[in-house]
Order: sequence, then C-alpha cells, then structure tokens
Amino acid sequence: MVGILARHKILVAVIAVVLLATAGIATARAVGPLMATVTGVVDGDTIDVTYRGKDSRVRLLNVDTPETVDPDEPMQCLGPEATAFLEGMLPPGTRVELQHDKERHDQYGRELAGVFLDDTLVNAQIAREGLGIAVVYPPNDRFYDEVLAAQNEAEATGHGLYSTEIDCTIPAQVAAFEETAEQAETFVALSEDASIGRLDRYGAKTAAAIAAGHTLLGVLNGDDDRRPLLAYTAGYLTGKTRDVSRAVERLTANAQTLEDRRVAEVRRVEELLERQRVEREERAAREAARQVEEARQRAEEEARRQAEAEAARQRSVARAPSSASSSGSSSSGRTSTSAPCRRYAPGGKTWTPMPC
Repeated sequence: MVGILARHKILVAVIAVVLLATAGIATARAVGPLMATVTGVVDGDTIDVTYRGKDSRVRLLNVDTPETVDPDEPMQCLGPEATAFLEGMLPPGTRVELQHDKERHDQYGRELAGVFLDDTLVNAQIAREGLGIAVVYPPNDRFYDEVLAAQNEAEATGHGLYSTEIDCTIPAQVAAFEETAEQAETFVALSEDASIGRLDRYGAKTAAAIAAGHTLLGVLNGDDDRRPLLAYTAGYLTGKTRDVSRAVERLTANAQTLEDRRVAEVRRVEELLERQRVEREERAAREAARQVEEARQRAEEEARRQAEAEAARQRSVARAPSSASSSGSSSSGRTSTSAPCRRYAPGGKTWTPMPC
C-alpha cells in the first residue's frame, strides 16, 4: 500500500512538472515574438493587424505621435503626416513582427508591442522622422532607449517637429517670430523724420509682432496643446521663452517710441497747417484790399475824365454864338438873325450845322 501511494505521489509530481513546463512554454509563446499581417493604420502610433486567426489593434510601445483621431483633442501639429508616414511604411498586407513587454494590453484593450519590419523597429523610425517622441508608460520601457536615440537624431537633423520649415512646429514659430521682431526693431531708426502714414505702418507692424510674441509665449508656456511640447527639452523651451520675452519687451518700448514720434509729427503737421491757413487768409485779405484800391482808383479816373469832358463841352457851347456871327458876316453880306442848329462831335470841341 505504501508503495502504491509512493508511486501515486511520484506520478502526481511528474504530471505537475509537465503541466508547469507546458504552461511555461505557453506563457513564453504568448509574450514572445510573433508574426502578424497589417490590415490598416489607425493613426501615427496605432495599427490593426491579424494573426493566428484573430484581429488585434496594436499600440506601438514607447512612442507617441501627434493626435489626430481623439474626439476630445484638437488636431495636433504633424498628426496627419505621422499617420501618412505609417501608412506608407506599413500598407495593408505587410508582414511585421510583434514583440511585447511586461504588460501586453492597455486600459483600452489595445495590444502593446514593438513593431518590426524586417530588422527595423517601426516605433523608432517614426521618432527618427521627427513625427513622434519617446515616452514611457510604466512598467513598459523595453524600446524607450532606442526610440529616444532616434528622437535625438531628428532633433539634430531638424526633421519633423524640429524643422524650422514647417509652420506649426515650435522651431518654425520661434524662427518666424525672431524674423518679424528683427524687422520690427529697425522701425525706430527708420522712423526719424517719417510721415504720419509711415509711422502708422511701422506702429501697426510692431503691434502685430508684439501680438505674435505673446501668442508664442502662450505656446511655450503650454497654453496651446496643438503643439506637443514634450518633443522639446525643458532647457530649449526655457531659453526660447526668455529670448521671446526679451524681444517682446524691446518691441513694446519701440512701439512707445513710435507712438511718441507720431504724436509729435501730428502736432508739427497741425501747427504747419495752421500757419499755412493764417498765411492764406492774410494773402487773401491783402488781395482783397488791393482790388478795392484798384477799383477806387479806376472810379476816380473815370470821374476825372467825365468832368473834363463836361467842362470841354460847356466851353464849346459858350463859344458857339460868336463863331456863328463871324461866319455869317463874312459870307454873302447877309445878316443872319438867328443861329443855326448844331450837332456836336464827341468831346464837345467841334460841331456841324444841322436843320432845326
């Protein structure tokens, strides 16, 4: 009986060992690499695959790309580009290898894995293009170092989120502001003896630069979640915040200088216009006085001529009888008893006889 019990215990032990070994093999197989076929791309860091007869949604480990599909989040900078990159790299039908870490699924039921295309870690390649950043969601950190190294490459080469040529990136926003601020800072020197219109243009451009600076400061301080600030080091953000703040302060002082010069120019122009108005009125008054004087002189001259003409006429009338008598006695010896009627020429100095 004892022998039977001993053999039974040995058999149970052997079965237990076999079961444990089988479970270990199954567990190792469950968490080990496996081949899958891509069926679609959800966004820049999530794909759909199928393997062993089942469909699975896979969230790439240790990389985070700008948001495009979250209904509670706005479209983030380069989010569509990250999705397009992954679609180009993993079109439907692509065979990939999935490698897992400590936790295989997240709270949303997505499978968590490093995705390999041949020998390329897709998670890291996304970061190398500047389309994602390295992240750790404990306890999974298996691929973090490789993704972070790829992110550093993107920063060094100015790719993606680190490019100054893509309008929505922080470096591009900073570069654009620096260019605007540099131009605006020349306006003070150019504004000496400038017209009011030009001062207005300088002031408007300076105000626009100040507004752009405040907007950028809000982004650098984390007010604008459309730009993933985690892509940039704290030192970079702190330094750019300091530089932008100083530029805004200089521009604000310049704006005040431009406004002071505008006020002075407006005052100068108003004074000039007032002097010109007074001078015009004085010239008009002098011209009116001259015309009055000329009219008076013309009237006096006309009156003098008329008086002279009247005097001459009267003298002619006074001499007329004696002239007629002399003319009559020297003719045929007949004595005229009456003076003929006369027609006087203009001016009254000569006349001709006419029937009465």
